[in-house]
Amino acid sequence: MSDLEPGAYIIVPRHVSNKRLDVDDVTDPDNVELQLYEPLTDREKADQVFVFAKCTESQYFIISIKNGTYLTATDDGKPITATVSSPMNKRIRWRIHPVGDGSGAFYISSVAFPGKVIDVAGGATDNHADIIIYDHKDDGSENQQFFLTHPNNA
Repeated sequence: MSDLEPGAYIIVPRHVSNKRLDVDDVTDPDNVELQLYEPLTDREKADQVFVFAKCTESQYFIISIKNGTYLTATDDGKPITATVSSPMNKRIRWRIHPVGDGSGAFYISSVAFPGKVIDVAGGATDNHADIIIYDHKDDGSENQQFFLTHPNNA
């Protein structure tokens, strides 16, 4: 369990610090895929800022400030989406776990799919790489670890 303060954060993958998690620009704002992308500035920065809001003592909603949608876990190998959903839906609930090596990095695990965490698919580093949930690896895979930075510090 984490003592992460609720608030707005940019999610930075540990394995590629010059990229961010980003909500893709598409025509259907109710079903937006999460992707890896270079840092954005000004108005476009909203694509990369997420509010971590506590929904229980140990669970968070992760909400895109771009359009108010919830990061939503899938268990089919497809990218995580940002969707409109009921707060009772476990697919939009996440747990935040410190990696525990003193780095300040976190794992972000799915409540709906225990044992699965947010993962940059295949450890990719290119823009538009898929962000999925995948079995948590005990080998310290940095593509499953993220730094949470305040938007003003990014």
